[in-house]
Amino acid sequence: MNKKPKLRLQTNQKLTPFKIAAIYAFVAGAWILLSEELLSLWVSDASTLNVVNRAQHFIFLVATTGMLYCFIRRYAAALRRSEEALRKSEARNQAIFDAIPDLMFRIGKDGTYLDFKGAKGSPKPLPMAGILGKKVQEVLPEGLAKRTEAFIQRAFQTKKPQIFEYNLLVNRRPRHHEARIVVSWEDEVLVIVRDITIRKNAEEERERLIKELQDALGQVRELSGLLPICASCKSIRDDKGYWTRLEAYLSAHSKAEFSHGICPDCAKKLYPEYCAHLGQQPSKS
Repeated sequence: MNKKPKLRLQTNQKLTPFKIAAIYAFVAGAWILLSEELLSLWVSDASTLNVVNRAQHFIFLVATTGMLYCFIRRYAAALRRSEEALRKSEARNQAIFDAIPDLMFRIGKDGTYLDFKGAKGSPKPLPMAGILGKKVQEVLPEGLAKRTEAFIQRAFQTKKPQIFEYNLLVNRRPRHHEARIVVSWEDEVLVIVRDITIRKNAEEERERLIKELQDALGQVRELSGLLPICASCKSIRDDKGYWTRLEAYLSAHSKAEFSHGICPDCAKKLYPEYCAHLGQQPSKS
């Protein structure tokens, strides 16, 4: 998924091929210019000086070859350390990518699919085969393609992550997705797509239950506080000071409905003869 970075030496290594060549040229020039004068100062014997002058080129070759060998060896060691650090970094980045379960795309600035990594455990929202090299408008539905291209351009302009949600039919069923777009290179973006269908369904179910509860609470009227009631007729005095029959007050302050009847004690009081007549009748089994 990630583009391979350029190989660079560690910052504590000062040698580069250019510096090695510069040092070699400086030493060679100094040797050519000063060798004869330095030899005349160190060697006074004419015969010895003639021998040294004859061996001058050999000495120069041996000295500069040794110097180059030391420099190149240091540079090669630094190069190996940098390559090893790069391999470890790539392995670490690959492990991070493999651990992320979301679907990932590398998309060019012109909207071309460059690479992808499939999601784990989620239905594929797009046909992965054959999308590389195609444009966004060739793969996504028209409306979603325009939104994606707009967010890609906005990511390049603002250099900030862009996040948006969308719905897409997967296996003929609507699925909710969240897309995050970040600029990963100067001419491409990384798009991370996460399936949020479970979260969205849970949020919708929660909103539905909250609405049902609010509707149910709106239909319930609660009676609380101290209610003045007549000890004789059982009428209740309302907030305005009017006396209201018990069933009328409860009907006005709750959803309760009443049906009238008569209890045995009141029946004996109001209809003694009728109750006495009923009392003489044998009970039915």
